[in-house]
Amino acid sequence: MDNIRVGPLRYKVVELPIVKSEDGRDLYGEIDYVERKIRISTAQPEAARLPTYWHEVIHGILAQAAMHKQNNNEQLVTILANGIVQVLQDNPEMSEV
Repeated sequence: MDNIRVGPLRYKVVELPIVKSEDGRDLYGEIDYVERKIRISTAQPEAARLPTYWHEVIHGILAQAAMHKQNNNEQLVTILANGIVQVLQDNPEMSEV
């Protein structure tokens, strides 16, 4: 996927060998609200990329909703991302809706 729309904003999805935080930590992914980019690390196992993608999309959704407290709760965002991926994988017919 090259782009995704989150609310009124379109984000470019970019896969990179390494994604780093501003303080130099390795990340699986990140969302940049200014550049409107979602960066996904290809250094992580392939099975982890879809949950990482959804993790970053959920950050975008929460940011659009101005739910800053929830958006800063990494545990909540991870639980939601993993739940969405599991539902989609367990119910492939949902992609036809």
